[in-house]
Amino acid sequence: MRFISQKPFQWCGPLQSFLLSTALRESKKLIQSQTTLTNPSDKNTLKNIGTVIGRLTLARNRPLLRKEVCLKQLLISAYCTGKLFIVLPFVAKILDAVRYSKFTYNNAWVMAQLRLLKEIYETDNLKLNLKFEVEVLCAALRVCVGSIVPSTLLKGLLQPTSNNQGFFFFIIIIIIFILSMNIFYGIRDGIIAIVLKKKKLEFLIFFFFFFLKKK
Repeated sequence: MRFISQKPFQWCGPLQSFLLSTALRESKKLIQSQTTLTNPSDKNTLKNIGTVIGRLTLARNRPLLRKEVCLKQLLISAYCTGKLFIVLPFVAKILDAVRYSKFTYNNAWVMAQLRLLKEIYETDNLKLNLKFEVEVLCAALRVCVGSIVPSTLLKGLLQPTSNNQGFFFFIIIIIIFILSMNIFYGIRDGIIAIVLKKKKLEFLIFFFFFFLKKK
C-alpha cells in the first residue's frame, strides 16, 4: 500500500520516529489483511492505532505529509475496494487529534480531508455507522456536517458490489424453494388423503350393498 510510508521521520526524535513507523507499519498490515474485514478486535486495534498516529502528529501541530500518509488516497482506495468500513474510522481517529492542536477545520489540509469525508457521507447506501463516524468527527471539530462542501474526487468511481447482497439473494431463493416444496408436498398429501378417504367411502358403499344382496 503506497499511501502509507514506513521510512523514518526526520522531523522528530528517534523514539517518536520509531513509534510512528511502527504504528504506520501495523496499520498497513491490518488494512491489507483479510481477517480485519471480519474480526472486530482487529478493527478496534486499527482505530486505536489511528488515535496514536493523530496524537503523535496533528495533536503536536505537525501535519501529516503526503509522502508519509496520504489520507485522501487511502479513503479513495478503500472506497473502490470495499474497505471503507475499516479505513474510514481509522482516518477519522487520526483527524480527531486536530481538536488538540492549533489547526482548525478552516485549515486547507484539514478541510480537504473533511470535504472528501462529506462526499463519502453523501454516497448512496453508506452504512449508518460510517455516517455516525463522520458526524462524531465533525462534532469534535465543532463544524456542522451540512456546512462542508463535498469534494468531487469520487465521481466516476465505482464501488464494488457487496458480496452480502449476492449471499442474501441466494438465501431468499433457497427459502422460496423450500416454501414451494412444502406447498407442493402439502397439496400432494391433501390429494392423497382425499383419495384415500374416497376409496374408503367407496369400500363402505360396496360392503353395504354386498351385505344387502346377501340378505
